[in-house]
Amino acid sequence: LKAELEIRHLHDKIDHLLSHQWERLAQIQEIQLDLLSELPASDENARREIDVCTALGVALMASKGYAAPEVEEIYTRARGLCERLGTEHELFTALWGLGVFHQARAELEKALDLAHRRLELAERLDDPCLLLQAHEAAGTISFWRGEFASALSYLERGLRLYDFDQHRSLCLVYGQDPGVVCRVYGALALWYLGYHDRAMRMMADG
Repeated sequence: LKAELEIRHLHDKIDHLLSHQWERLAQIQEIQLDLLSELPASDENARREIDVCTALGVALMASKGYAAPEVEEIYTRARGLCERLGTEHELFTALWGLGVFHQARAELEKALDLAHRRLELAERLDDPCLLLQAHEAAGTISFWRGEFASALSYLERGLRLYDFDQHRSLCLVYGQDPGVVCRVYGALALWYLGYHDRAMRMMADG
């Protein structure tokens, strides 16, 4: 019993430390934005601002929550800069942040529209990594909209694109492994569609 209490205490302490670190990181990024605003306007400084905005977005998600208004604000700022400069890879990240925000607020139509925009970007760039993430996003959002057949189509395509050695590092960037997400939600979609045996096989294959 004493060990269990100590473990809980340590977990609480770790959570507190991590939360404090994310808050401090957000503060540092906000200082950087203030300093950038004092520099002359240029494409180079705008690109630096995009990098700071996307880093700040992740810190805000961790410290304030995915649905915090500040998250939408900073990713909208990044999106505007990306669209002005035509930096499509960075735009993909900004749209990801906005999609996460709207999904967390159960604004699923907006989230799905953003996922489709990311899919268009990924197809134009012909980037398998971005295609994987876009299919995963469209699939999970379609699942929560109750569109199980559509969700399954996206998620199965995501699984075909997934390569463990190549894509496992995405977990460190986005906090989840897209292959695992595609497999779990794909199996759930199969289950709700009545394909119970296929659902079990999909999970077993992972």
